[in-house]
Amino acid sequence: MRAMGPCICLALLCMAAYGKSGRTYYTDEQVAAALAKIQKHDWAREEVTSAQAGSEWLVAMSDQELWDFVPPPEALRALNVSFGQGCPVQGKEVFRKGGHYPWIMSRDRPFKVKCPVGGEEYPENDFVPWELQPLDGQPERGQPIVDKGLGWVDEQGRRYFFVGYYLFWQRWQRDILPGVSTLARAYLLSGDPVYAHKCAVLMARIADFYERFDYPTQAYHNGSWPAGINGRILDYIWTTGTTTSFALAYDAIYPALGQDAELVAFLQEKGIEDVRPHLETKMLHTMAGDIMRGFVRGNMGMHQRSLATLAIVLDNDDPDAGPTTQQMRDWIMSGPGDVEYVLWNGFYRDGHGGESSPGYSSGWCVNFYQIAELLPRIGVDIWGNPKLKKMADIGIELAITGTTCPSIGDAGSILGAGRVGWRDRSCP
Repeated sequence: MRAMGPCICLALLCMAAYGKSGRTYYTDEQVAAALAKIQKHDWAREEVTSAQAGSEWLVAMSDQELWDFVPPPEALRALNVSFGQGCPVQGKEVFRKGGHYPWIMSRDRPFKVKCPVGGEEYPENDFVPWELQPLDGQPERGQPIVDKGLGWVDEQGRRYFFVGYYLFWQRWQRDILPGVSTLARAYLLSGDPVYAHKCAVLMARIADFYERFDYPTQAYHNGSWPAGINGRILDYIWTTGTTTSFALAYDAIYPALGQDAELVAFLQEKGIEDVRPHLETKMLHTMAGDIMRGFVRGNMGMHQRSLATLAIVLDNDDPDAGPTTQQMRDWIMSGPGDVEYVLWNGFYRDGHGGESSPGYSSGWCVNFYQIAELLPRIGVDIWGNPKLKKMADIGIELAITGTTCPSIGDAGSILGAGRVGWRDRSCP
C-alpha cells in the first residue's frame, strides 16, 4: 500500500463499532434543523409540498401494482430507439427536434414512443408486461410495426428498439429512479410513514432483481447490441448516480422499516422476512462490490463519492456481510479509488481536473468537494490539502467578464457555457 502524503492531513478519527441500527447518513441534528426550517420558512414548506406532490402517483398505486411496476432484468433497455437512422418514417429529422433522445413518452401511454416530427406512435401493438422473449431471441419483422420487447426490423434490416427505449428513459429514468428518491425525501421531510412504505416496496423489488441486472448483456447502447459495457440497470457511469440515490433513500426511510406491520406482511408473502438485510445484502453491498472490482466506474470522483456514501450508510464492520466501511475507506483513499494520489497528481496546479474540457474538469472539482464533505464521517480529513482551495479559485479565474467560460472542449456552445463548476451548491 502506498504511504500517505505528509500534507494530506489524513486524520484517522476514532472509529466507533459499526452495525447499522439507525440512520447513519442523515443525522438527528440535520433532520431537526430541516424540520425547524419547515416550521419557519415558506420556501421550506414548499419543499415538503413538492416531494409529496411528486409522490402522489406512487402512493395511489397498491403494493402489488408497485411490485409489478418494476421491470425484470431481462426486459431489454435501450439508450436509443436507433443509432443514427432515427424514425422509420421521418428518418433523421427526429434528431432536429431533441438531439440524441428526441422521442416523446408518457407514463399514461406505457411502452409507446411518439415521433416528434410526424406524431407517429410506435410500436403498433400493445406490449404486455412482462411477457418477455429470451434476450437471444429474434426481433419482429415486417408490417405492422410490432415490438414484443426485442425491437422491430424494417425491410432494410435496420433494427428499432421502441419498448426498450421506453423502459430505459420513461420507466427507469423518469418514473422508478426519481420515484424512489422523491418518496424517501417526502418521508424524511414529513414523517408520514406512507412514503417510506411505498419506497420500501419499490426498493425491495429492485433488490430482488439487482444481482441479475447486467447491462453488458441486457441493453442496446449507441448502436451496439448487446451493449458490451459494464453497468447494472443503467451503464457503468450512470450507475454511480443510482447507487448514491438508493443508498440515501435507504438511510432516509430506515426508521420506518421495522414499524410497518402492513409492509412486513406484504414482503413476507414475497419471501422477504426482513427488508433491511434484504436491501443491504442483495443491493447495497452488491453496489459496493461492483465499485470496488471496477464493474461500476464514473467520471473522476463519481465512484469514489458513491462508495463514500455507501460506507456511511452501511456502517458495516462485518466482512462476512460485505465490504466493511474501513475496507471502503481504504479503497477510496489509497486503493483503486486513489483519492490521495489524484489530489496531488491528477489535478493541475491551477486547480482544474485532468481533462481537456473545462466542463468535465470542473466536474472533478465538484465531485472532490462532495467527497471531502463525506470523508470525515468515515475517519479521513482532506480539507488541509491546498488543491481544494485551488479548485474553488479555478472557476473564478477561468470566467471571462466574471460570467462565462470559454466554449472550448466539452463546455457549452457558441452561445456560451456559463460559469463551469459553479452550478452545484456543494462546490464553492
